[in-house]
Amino acid sequence: MRNRTTSAMATLLILVAATLLTGPAFAFLPVGGFDSFGTLRFRKFPLAEFDNNNNGTVEPNEGLEILIETGPRGFTDEEVAKVRQAMQTWENVPSSYAAFGQISETQDIVQPGDADPDGLTSITLQVGELSALGENQEPDAVDDLTDGLLGITTTLYTLDDTIVPIGESSGVIVPAGTILDADIVINAFTHRVLVGQEIPQFELVATATNLVGLLLGLGFNPMNNLRQVVVGEDIETFTLVESEPIGYTDASGEQQRIGATPTMFPAYFQVEDFETGEFIGGWADLAPDDISGISWLYPRSGLESQFFSVSQEARTRRRTGSNLPSAPISGGHVVAWADVDNDPATPRIPLFNSLTGLFVPAQNDQLFGKFQLLGLWKQLEEPGTQGVKFNPTYSLSLNPFNGTGLSRQTPPADVGDTGASTWDSISGTSALLTLTTGSVATKTYDESFVSEVFNETENVTDISNKDAGTPLIWDFGRNQIVSADTDRTLPTILPNNRPMFGDPNDICPLNIISGTGTTGGTGGTGTGGTGTGGLGGLAKNDDHNQGLLFGLIDGGNGGGPNQLRWIRDNILLNTALGSMIVDTYYTYAPYAARFLLRHREAVAPARTLASVLYWVFANPLATAGMLAGAGLMLRALRRRSAARAAAALLIFLGLAAPGAQAQVRAVTDQTMVDQADLIVEGNVTKTTANWGIGGRIFTTVEFEVENRLKVPTESTEGEQVDEDGIIITPPPVPAIGDTMTFKVLGGQIGTVVMDATPLRRFKEGDRVLVYFLIKRDRWVVLNGSRGVLDIEETKDGEKFVKATSPYAEQGLAESLKKFEQTGKSNEDIYEPRLPLDFYRNYILGLLEHSGK
Repeated sequence: MRNRTTSAMATLLILVAATLLTGPAFAFLPVGGFDSFGTLRFRKFPLAEFDNNNNGTVEPNEGLEILIETGPRGFTDEEVAKVRQAMQTWENVPSSYAAFGQISETQDIVQPGDADPDGLTSITLQVGELSALGENQEPDAVDDLTDGLLGITTTLYTLDDTIVPIGESSGVIVPAGTILDADIVINAFTHRVLVGQEIPQFELVATATNLVGLLLGLGFNPMNNLRQVVVGEDIETFTLVESEPIGYTDASGEQQRIGATPTMFPAYFQVEDFETGEFIGGWADLAPDDISGISWLYPRSGLESQFFSVSQEARTRRRTGSNLPSAPISGGHVVAWADVDNDPATPRIPLFNSLTGLFVPAQNDQLFGKFQLLGLWKQLEEPGTQGVKFNPTYSLSLNPFNGTGLSRQTPPADVGDTGASTWDSISGTSALLTLTTGSVATKTYDESFVSEVFNETENVTDISNKDAGTPLIWDFGRNQIVSADTDRTLPTILPNNRPMFGDPNDICPLNIISGTGTTGGTGGTGTGGTGTGGLGGLAKNDDHNQGLLFGLIDGGNGGGPNQLRWIRDNILLNTALGSMIVDTYYTYAPYAARFLLRHREAVAPARTLASVLYWVFANPLATAGMLAGAGLMLRALRRRSAARAAAALLIFLGLAAPGAQAQVRAVTDQTMVDQADLIVEGNVTKTTANWGIGGRIFTTVEFEVENRLKVPTESTEGEQVDEDGIIITPPPVPAIGDTMTFKVLGGQIGTVVMDATPLRRFKEGDRVLVYFLIKRDRWVVLNGSRGVLDIEETKDGEKFVKATSPYAEQGLAESLKKFEQTGKSNEDIYEPRLPLDFYRNYILGLLEHSGK
């Protein structure tokens, strides 16, 4: 009997130790992904790129080396000064060490034919035949930069821990997410004064500032403080404008006025200068969200105490009287609204934001409701009174991405909102960094819920009531967040696993013991904890079971509760006995859940037992191996064999270890149709990535043509002479049924990937409608993502066109309005789409109007 008891205790201790060894890790940054070990990593430059003397600190005159192109096909002296101004804007953030050290001007930018990455960060200018200088040669071979694009940022980075060759035989290990090379190409056509114009179409300083933010690793942000202002006589033409309501003193030492809309907002907008009343490019100054983001990416030591965080949860509301649980909301938009002028009588403005489930792997859908608002400012400056600071209060709101308007923090279609998936920079459709290399579950997003404003008495419905929310403020004495009305802390306001938005799930006890992140934490950051997930969401979810199982097999963060859900849905519910067990469990589970909510002292031991249970289900092979190892250990101890005991311990440790935008200008549909040489529908049958010019990665796309809406009006056969006298051979025009080939900048080779924002990334199986332009001797996608619409087919055989990028959404918005004028309506307001037949006729009508 004693031996059995000893064996059971040893097994329990081993399982508990294994649980502790496999805990999840979370961090903050807008662009990232989970590597092959399930660790969240972020795309950024390593410290060594800024610390030029390798002393561990980025000092004045140190920073990232930059090459700026000058000469006949590069920037003029005046333009170079504007590019430098854009870089200086990011350098002036005192809480970040991001800086640019040696800035060199050169005409010897990467020449065609170089096959290896040059490892140098460059900012070049693409000069076309319509430039002010009259040049008709391009400085590099980025043919994808058509006239509708303001610029392109390319980043070459690692997807996983990678050995990068140095020389012929040696190499160094580079961590996942490390930027190896990055470059910016700016379109001269959109930033220079053209014939008949007085000013350029777009401001170079503004565009360059946005592109530098992408280069440093920041992603796009939907939060805004914008309003639409109609310009001209055409009521369909408008511009996006905001004021400068915030006072901010940067490293220059002088207070200035800045806007609240981030520089990383994907659509070009303008700011009304507070002193002059003139309108300037809104990307040119940094908003608080940009400043917090770059400070989290590249934090300067000692200044992190300026920020704090909120970690909470959002769930759906339960119907009164039902025994159905609330469910976590995935992809909900959480916004912190601040009183930026220290006047409670003035309306709050949006200052920081996040998404629910942003830092959660796709396999772990029971954590999708968790959110982290990171980088909130503890103090703001009073505008117009330099040096006078105050403690701002924040009200928090939650809203769906349903395209209902800028002021509701869900940009409409013509500004580029395509839903929560677009803004999820870690797992969404437009994520810039996808690190996980194995099978991954598809992340789902919720948009059918009512917006709320957090109030400690009772939440207020509708985001327009943001000023009725409980004002939260940082308490320096207690080093945590409190209500400015009642002085209560958030754990007091939201006890016992109660979510900030929606209703608690008090149906299943596993949701209680899994734990919920709370606000508070250590030091000045106020970073809260993060739970490990619960069973929750009792409705059967067949669409995700396979992905959940993959996550468990791969040892991902989806374990435990998701494994139990998989067993429930795929084993128990498929048998009469199993269904009875499930029904019995959910009959009595609410009583256990409510007991845990009332007796907090019981949560800790229940959580420990559940963690052991989760790990056993998620790791059956490892469990069996460790049981065998435990047996060997006990047997070795009985025989007093230290050698065998050590060997058994090594077996256990081995089993317990982890396993292996913005850049598209507004272009009308008529202009797209007029500029395109070819408009076709078809399927992507194959993609192949290869190294190309200047160490860039290019992807060759094989595309089977199913339908043609427009073909070139002039012959493209045989050799032709361009305006420079160069003989070129235009590509052949494909017929229906033919397979055409084209290249796009960007792609993945092994564990190294190159992103080229804002170009479309094609993958095998894509069914799309594409606008093409003939550029020299090949087909080029017109205006990047703006020139691509996805085609989907329903189970009933109906075909629709839809957009999967903010830029394509801008194009679809115009045709959506025409569709609504026919008296019909879009059936799915959360994912705008159009019947394919209607869109075809719409394009043919535009072709007829232009006489082409």
